[in-house]
Amino acid sequence: MVRYLLSLALALAAVAGCCAPGLAQTPAFDAGQGTLRLSATLGASAAPLTGGLRWRVFAAHPDLDGSHALVVESSEPQPTLTVPPGDYVVHVALGLASAAKRVTLSQEVRNERLTLNAGALRIAGTLGDTRIDPSKLALAIYVPERNNPEGKLVYAKARAGEIRDFTGVSAPYEAPANPEIELPTGQLTVEECVSRIIDFLAALER
Repeated sequence: MVRYLLSLALALAAVAGCCAPGLAQTPAFDAGQGTLRLSATLGASAAPLTGGLRWRVFAAHPDLDGSHALVVESSEPQPTLTVPPGDYVVHVALGLASAAKRVTLSQEVRNERLTLNAGALRIAGTLGDTRIDPSKLALAIYVPERNNPEGKLVYAKARAGEIRDFTGVSAPYEAPANPEIELPTGQLTVEECVSRIIDFLAALER
């Protein structure tokens, strides 16, 4: 549920256009400032990831309008970010997987590592003994079927009616009986929805 909300918050922020592309801030420690050195892993014992990450740091406390300000963002895998001392929510995304952590930063250099609860495949192509440039590869992953080792894409099977009661395709969406958070999108703006999700996630970290 939490991973879903994190992905939803990120998607809503992108739709709102509230997160302009940015680079990591000055890596050196500045007097009167706090410095965050960030990294992420797939699993507690895994090595830090070296690419594909998107980092965003939000103010933990909402503004007067209820929104949470985006303080800084980076697409570097292990950024060093300089920000004023204060309370923040650090968010990292890798594809559809994401994680967030509430951080209270003083005038210090602080290392934070977030763990993404997701699996991953490392795929490489070769032509004989020669490795193929990843930019020239196109991949599709299929789910095996009985008596059909090639299988089919799950979503394509649902569209063809081969998977019965597939929510959102051949079956209606059923609202949960006791949701942890509700977002009346017909009454709230995108920014307000984002703020509610960040507040919810920040409360889980306390």
